[in-house]
Amino acid sequence: MRLAKLLQCPLWILGTEELSEEGIFRPFVTTVKEEMGTDLERLRIYKHFSYGQFLHDLKDGKSYALAKLDPVGQKLRDKFFL
Repeated sequence: MRLAKLLQCPLWILGTEELSEEGIFRPFVTTVKEEMGTDLERLRIYKHFSYGQFLHDLKDGKSYALAKLDPVGQKLRDKFFL
């Protein structure tokens, strides 16, 4: 988190399993929110690369759209962190 702030770049978290209110990684979510504070806007959450879930979110018709990368990361961030 500190490195992302220092470099002024997004912080990616891969994998959404157990980030929900009932999940075992909920304390991690709380810590990230506290550490990042107002920089939470810089956070992006993506499904893990395994099993093609990451690519599935980027699929646009028959091809993959990198333009969807940021909106997908923001949407999942909002779901788990806001």
